[in-house]
Amino acid sequence: MIRKIFVLIIFLATSYLCSAKAANVIQDSVKKYKKFYIVEQEGKEPIATRYLFLDPKKIADLSSVSDASNAELSKLLKVDFVITVKFDPGTKLLTLNELLKIYQIKLADWSLPVKVDDEIIDSPQTMLIAQNQVSKVLVKKGKTTAYIQIVRI
Repeated sequence: MIRKIFVLIIFLATSYLCSAKAANVIQDSVKKYKKFYIVEQEGKEPIATRYLFLDPKKIADLSSVSDASNAELSKLLKVDFVITVKFDPGTKLLTLNELLKIYQIKLADWSLPVKVDDEIIDSPQTMLIAQNQVSKVLVKKGKTTAYIQIVRI
């Protein structure tokens, strides 16, 4: 009888551990990939950013950095891909400060955290965004939180 109980406990423990591992594998497979962009515009120095919100019609060339240094660079930056983006001549990308000026956000609110749609931007000063991709920019203030909300088209 004790042996049957012991075997049952081992079986249940093994089943629990296997199902937990399967759940982790599924969760890991749907994770969002982290990308790092190198933006090249004609007549300007390249700009590096993790946050690029662009107009797909304005892309002249999009390529993944695939040489031997990519693995080291990706590991150093803690990203999955390093992508080079070249835009059509005359394409205007805005920095966060330029966007806040256009939408007349008070200077006192510029230091608030930034969300683009539902994504919190951890380094918003490096963000680049095409103006035609922005629907509105708002300052959301609650009882305990406040942030700048950028809503994309």
